[in-house]
Amino acid sequence: MNTDYINNIDFKYIKNILDINYGKKVFCFGAGTAAEILMDLFGENLKVNKFLDNNASLWGDSIKGVEIDNPEKLLEEKDKFVVLILSRHVYEISLQLNNYGLKKEQDYYDIYTSFLPYFMVKKHMALIDEFQKFIERISDGELKNRPILYDERIGIVYICNMYANYTSYCMAQVLLLRYYGYRVSLIIDTMPAFESYCLFEGVEDIIRKKIDTIIPIIKNKSNDIEIFYIEQEGKTALDADDLKAIDLDKKAVLQQYDKLREYGFLDGDKNREKIAEDILKNTLMYIKSFIDKHEFDAIHLAGGKGGHRGNYTYYAKKIGMRVSTHDVPGPGKMMYSTDGIAGHQEDVVKIINGEYFNIHEKKKLISLAKDNFEKKRNSTIDSKECNYQITGYKKMITPYDIVIPLNIFWDAAALYRDRIFDDYLDWLKQTLEFIMNKTTATVLLREHPVQTLLQQYKYIDLNTDLPEISKYKDRIFYAKASEKMNTYQYIEQCKLVLPYTSTVGLEAVLIGKNIITHTDVYYSDIDIAINAKNKTDYFNNILYYLEHTKLSTNINKDNAYLAYFYIINNVFECEYCIHNTSWMKISLKELSEVKGVSWTVKCVGEGIPVIYSAIKDKMAVIDK
Repeated sequence: MNTDYINNIDFKYIKNILDINYGKKVFCFGAGTAAEILMDLFGENLKVNKFLDNNASLWGDSIKGVEIDNPEKLLEEKDKFVVLILSRHVYEISLQLNNYGLKKEQDYYDIYTSFLPYFMVKKHMALIDEFQKFIERISDGELKNRPILYDERIGIVYICNMYANYTSYCMAQVLLLRYYGYRVSLIIDTMPAFESYCLFEGVEDIIRKKIDTIIPIIKNKSNDIEIFYIEQEGKTALDADDLKAIDLDKKAVLQQYDKLREYGFLDGDKNREKIAEDILKNTLMYIKSFIDKHEFDAIHLAGGKGGHRGNYTYYAKKIGMRVSTHDVPGPGKMMYSTDGIAGHQEDVVKIINGEYFNIHEKKKLISLAKDNFEKKRNSTIDSKECNYQITGYKKMITPYDIVIPLNIFWDAAALYRDRIFDDYLDWLKQTLEFIMNKTTATVLLREHPVQTLLQQYKYIDLNTDLPEISKYKDRIFYAKASEKMNTYQYIEQCKLVLPYTSTVGLEAVLIGKNIITHTDVYYSDIDIAINAKNKTDYFNNILYYLEHTKLSTNINKDNAYLAYFYIINNVFECEYCIHNTSWMKISLKELSEVKGVSWTVKCVGEGIPVIYSAIKDKMAVIDK
């Protein structure tokens, strides 16, 4: 495999751009790490007039003596110029430059994508170097002298990844668990897989070599942390259940990679499904062999799905092993699950069905949930209530009989949840055809409003994929994410809500509306939804609840409020997160005391939901 990643940079493409635009001023849009690396690589051969960046706090600073300025200065520029995009926000910047009247491949060029492998690896190596300093600051006896307090054997799985500060975060989890007294192992997985296709061949080898330099330092700090390399454990044969799981998984894996604008998995390649299947088969053979050889009580990994992560979740579940996961719902935020995919919110069900809070505590939580939800319903996108609605609450509207709140098709919450229909689009097609042919109801299809904030990703356009929208345009309104409307207001005036897995379905119950579920969404199992058993049951329920609009007596609204409150406490802000690097500048002891860290350690080590720990800590503060 090619491990000289600098050779993956398309220098000819960049030189050709500079030759074509010889004599023009050069503006580089993006004043971050990529800009500094570019200047180091090209030096005197690249005469940059200015760096541009949307971050106003950078204006007036400089990179290698070149000033950073406001991109809007381009509108005042009279001389001929060319803009080179040097930021990972290529899509958003392209839209911005288009609005300035500039044309792609004429007035501006994306050179970031040409440098992407180099930028990512260079930045990743720098982050690991910083983490190495963090480890080296741990005193010799700080971990060795701490006793093992728990018998359970926990394995932290590190899968080759260049996303944000993922590598350092994962390895710090191992150190934190050991610091807290858990028996922990680091399971390293740098098997050639999807990263080689998305970035460049050999990326896993590069990361492996870098990781190998810090493993001896970790072992020196704590000689009872076991280190395993998946690739060294050999393979074992797959059975029929394994192959069936892979057949289901490969489609969802491709779906997740299809969200990426910057780089994807073999876009347009007719063989990519077969290649994905082969990757999943090969990696599962190693994973299965490893797990069968070693008796872990639980393993932990990021996401739980996506790439070949799903192989760990699948096989651990198959043999009855607990597999905890974490996810990143946004910058500076984390989400954990004690057993299963964090984005599926299964700990909500676990807490509602378990003996976590007493009657008096639940009453207090329900009261807090009611207050929070009222604020959220009346808030806007700029508020702190996690509301992505663009506009305020009160506005005259045309009501619709049925509201269908849509998911983001590649979001973890929407994947691997199908139970009755084949997939997301199959559900929409069959449901809309049934409603149009068997009822006189009108339908509002509402895109998730957060799509307007996450423009770096790709989304499906139902106008293309659902001919039913244009076929029944008098009765179906497709509201795009950018539509200036408040979904709650439409739910208030509708007769029935049909969610996929969106939390808006849960919120509809709080507003007093019946919801019918057809997926394995978490709120289908806690007595707050009409949970259809099959397609016939689903469609019959639609007919029934269009006529019987009063909230069903089978609905436990207290459970709905509790579930809502647990959801908003499942996502937490923490200095120790994947998007942050500041935690690497403090000591291990200080990191162990950072708010939220003990919640994550207990979740991974003992299976105690982060939701429970977070709420108990908040209630202790309130009671004071």
